[in-house]
Amino acid sequence: MQAARFVTYCFVYIGLVIMAQYALFYGISFELNSLVQFAGGLAILGIGGVRLWKPEEEQYPEEYGLLTYGMAAVAVFVTVTLLASVLVL
Repeated sequence: MQAARFVTYCFVYIGLVIMAQYALFYGISFELNSLVQFAGGLAILGIGGVRLWKPEEEQYPEEYGLLTYGMAAVAVFVTVTLLASVLVL
């Protein structure tokens, strides 16, 4: 898989997980912390959507490196955080 495509999928996945956390823990809430989480998840999901919509313009990164591995690490971290939060509930 190309590194740029992998990073794009990571953006989409991380955005979806953050939005799932928002829906699971806050429901429909207008508190500042919930709105910040919602906006952050929506922004990350939007970046992934733009990268999917215009793949010929979004060719960065060209090879696996720090950004690619960092996105993978963030995806794992967000997943572990969601699972740990669900188990604590």
